[in-house]
Amino acid sequence: MKKGLCLILALTLCLGSVFALASCKKEKDIYDIAAELAPTKTVTSVDYTAANGDDLSAWYTLESDGDDSIFTYEYKRYRTPEEAIEDNDPNKIKIIPGKLYCKDGKVSEDGINWTSSPVPTTISLNLTPDKLDGAVISEDGKTLTATLTKENAVAVIGTDLSIAADGVLSLTVKSNGTYLTEVVISCTTAEGAAVCVRTSYSYNKLTLEFPEA
Repeated sequence: MKKGLCLILALTLCLGSVFALASCKKEKDIYDIAAELAPTKTVTSVDYTAANGDDLSAWYTLESDGDDSIFTYEYKRYRTPEEAIEDNDPNKIKIIPGKLYCKDGKVSEDGINWTSSPVPTTISLNLTPDKLDGAVISEDGKTLTATLTKENAVAVIGTDLSIAADGVLSLTVKSNGTYLTEVVISCTTAEGAAVCVRTSYSYNKLTLEFPEA
């Protein structure tokens, strides 16, 4: 996979696939909810506007059934000169769709040929008050907003989004009082790109279908 895809997949895992599900349906502190998240499906949209105004957005869906998962994606990137000739397409931006099947600790792009997983599968969201700046929790306790420094952003979300050295990352975490429902992060990168990553969560039991060899 391309480096950018690995980065976003790691972030998607970080924001929604590696936590223990809350065992009782009572309202909890939003920090506890964030530490006990285990959705079966996450949907992530990445709004990425380059410094020159180009739209390089992406969309990702991660569906999980136990340790197995199916990761569907579509992202935009710049077309190489070779691809422009091969694709017979003058547009400088190319849309890359794809799917990754993860099963029994291995990963496949077609469900037939399997290799060892190229990305971590146990990343945690370290949502702790001492890493957050200006944290505010709504009156009903269901929404948290805060900012993160470049250093603390890596510690909290587990992924380096190349935030500008003097920049910050804005964070919004929403819950329904029992489960986390949405996480939104936004920042400006060192290259001047505006990035907003929005991830929503659902918890219904899923049965995944893998291609037959």
